Amino acid sequence: MSDDGNFAGRTINPNGGFLMRNAARAAGDKAPDVTGYLFCAGIKFRLAGWSEVSREGKKYVSLKAELEKFQPLSPKAVREAQQAAAQPQPAAPQPQPAAPVDEVLPF
Repeated sequence: MSDDGNFAGRTINPNGGFLMRNAARAAGDKAPDVTGYLFCAGIKFRLAGWSEVSREGKKYVSLKAELEKFQPLSPKAVREAQQAAAQPQPAAPQPQPAAPVDEVLPF
């Protein structure tokens, strides 16, 4: 993992990240099931996640985020994040007018 947001030859999108399975984890081990990075506002966070099951039986991942060495991303990565944030967002769809209400009550 390089400081400019590259991993295995792929650029990680600004305000994005990735998780991958922790292949070194042994059964019953307290090590995280998944690990990865998050790049947010020009800062790199290290992520760790554990597979859990709720009381209702739903599967989820519990996450922990830590600042990576307390160092921000490179100036190039920060510029890219700022440029991506400055891109115009698509306009929200306009609400459709409601159907006319029938003034005659059925009772």
